Amino acid sequence: MMNDREILELILTKVTTIESDVTELKVEVRELRADVEKLKVDVAKLQADVAKLQVDVAKLQADVAKLQVDVAKLQVVVAKLQVDVTVLKGKMERLEEKVEVIYDQTGKLTEYHTSTTHKLDSIREEQKSVYEILGQHEVHIRTLLRIPS
Repeated sequence: MMNDREILELILTKVTTIESDVTELKVEVRELRADVEKLKVDVAKLQADVAKLQVDVAKLQADVAKLQVDVAKLQVVVAKLQVDVTVLKGKMERLEEKVEVIYDQTGKLTEYHTSTTHKLDSIREEQKSVYEILGQHEVHIRTLLRIPS
């Protein structure tokens, strides 16, 4: 059996081991507390970042809503422009038809003018001839009137 001294030494060894373990546990607890404090700081930072992100998301949502309103307005404007373009196309087609009629009429008027000018020139020439003939007849008539009967 063990004597008192051996038992005391055994108890001392055990107590020393326990003290050593407790010291190690205290160090580990301190380290854990430091880690927990760091985690708390990190969590606080993350919470601040999340709050900032939430604000940013809210701003983005507001911007998106504004853009949607702007897009809706632009769609209305585009629809009006499409109607205006359709109306303008119709007017343009009618103008093109009128211009075509004007070209046709101008061509006909030019032909008529040319024809009329040629006819007038011909009438002038014929009138000169008639004038000359009338002048000759007048001479003959006067000559005949002078002859005593």
